[in-house]
Amino acid sequence: MHIMTQTTKWTFTDEADSSPPVQRQALPLSPTEKRVCALLLQRLTENKIAAELDRSPNTVHVHVRNIYRKLGISKRHQLHNYPGIVSMVISK
Repeated sequence: MHIMTQTTKWTFTDEADSSPPVQRQALPLSPTEKRVCALLLQRLTENKIAAELDRSPNTVHVHVRNIYRKLGISKRHQLHNYPGIVSMVISK
């Protein structure tokens, strides 16, 4: 019996690197994600957003994860610094 293996090449980056992330085309946000994003930009916590939208905190957290994934970011401060985020959130 032969077992085939696949080699994966990992690339590590210096987390202290302060260079801006490479801008890529963001995936479109759903209407609910836009509402959550607008509240995130107002610096509300996920729990406060959940109360504002009458949703569970877990549901809001899923929306936040989806927003971050679609924008290619991983931290809230990156959202505040994301180019064109305000126009993206208010666009129809």
